Amino acid sequence: MLSKLKPCPFCGGEACMIEVEPHTHEIATWMPDYTGGFFVECTNCACGISADTKEVAVAAWNRRYQNE
Repeated sequence: MLSKLKPCPFCGGEACMIEVEPHTHEIATWMPDYTGGFFVECTNCACGISADTKEVAVAAWNRRYQNE
């Protein structure tokens, strides 16, 4: 079970989860295919962190929180 996203460790803003689906770059053919991933980003200051899975992204974001 995923835990709730903690506030941003820098500004205290609300965090959101963003999933980016796997895709290819048809116009920019020099760019590699993207295998997909998850991002947690602050809605206030745009600080963020990424990971291959939702669970790892949430755990990494919540581990950085310092103001409890």
